[in-house]
Amino acid sequence: MGSPMQPVQPMPTVMPYAPMAPTTMPYMPYPQADRYSVIEDLRPAIAYGLNEAEGRGYDHTLSEVAAISYLMGLGYDYNTAYATVDSWNLN
Repeated sequence: MGSPMQPVQPMPTVMPYAPMAPTTMPYMPYPQADRYSVIEDLRPAIAYGLNEAEGRGYDHTLSEVAAISYLMGLGYDYNTAYATVDSWNLN
């Protein structure tokens, strides 16, 4: 609070957030990746899902492949992402 002798200065206008440019996402290992390289990078996870779905069911396998793909999008390599998701399995 200000005194009568010293009025309160208004706060400067501040944006609540600054949107990021689409190419500067902090977790993208390859900012210029095109759709073909993305699919090629995910090919091991896709192959795993196609082989695993017959034995374990589509819901379970699709969840695993989605989690593996998400971790790969964060920068994990396939083997680390697979091991991480596999460690989450309780059954």
